[in-house]
Amino acid sequence: MNNKLTVVMFALLIILLVTNPVKAWHSFSLPRVVAGGGGGYFRISLDDFNNLYTSKWDGIYTGHVNFRFYRSNYLTLQYAKYRNEKAKQENGTPGSPLWEETFYNVGVRWYNENSRKWNFYTTLGLTFTKIKEQPGLSVFPNSNENSDSKDGRGFFLEIGADYTIFPHAAFFIEMEVSSIGQGGVPAIARHSLGGFAFQAGLDLYF
Repeated sequence: MNNKLTVVMFALLIILLVTNPVKAWHSFSLPRVVAGGGGGYFRISLDDFNNLYTSKWDGIYTGHVNFRFYRSNYLTLQYAKYRNEKAKQENGTPGSPLWEETFYNVGVRWYNENSRKWNFYTTLGLTFTKIKEQPGLSVFPNSNENSDSKDGRGFFLEIGADYTIFPHAAFFIEMEVSSIGQGGVPAIARHSLGGFAFQAGLDLYF
């Protein structure tokens, strides 16, 4: 997602805040299922990432499905992909480094029962990630040069809000923090394969 598209999305959200008189989702009862998708920017926490790449920031694309199981509590299943090809030119290694990280999240989302146009939520859960790199161009020290795939696991925390634009549709904005370890390494900040994500998109209520 480029910068212009991000600016347009947020500008549209501000316009809707001022002009849209639609009712909140509780006007037709809580939806059994919430499904949506969007995009934004992700910053990976891993210190060694800058050994091959010029920036820890790049686009992230997401999708999710939430199933209501009790009152305003939902089981959430999420998918996201982060891809970075901003390689340093001076690395001196043949080929071009590529980092592709796929996230699979499962957790519980709590919505605010008393919300109106804004439906605020918090999400907490487990995250599993699969990383693909170019063989021989790995961020990890002592990596097997014949292997281009690694797995990690950890936890994530989200805070966000839906802004209702139609009875069964809403824009969402959210921030996510994740901590993910790989190969037995603790998922502390400087070793974490997780990071910070800032996202916006569309939710549909069923």
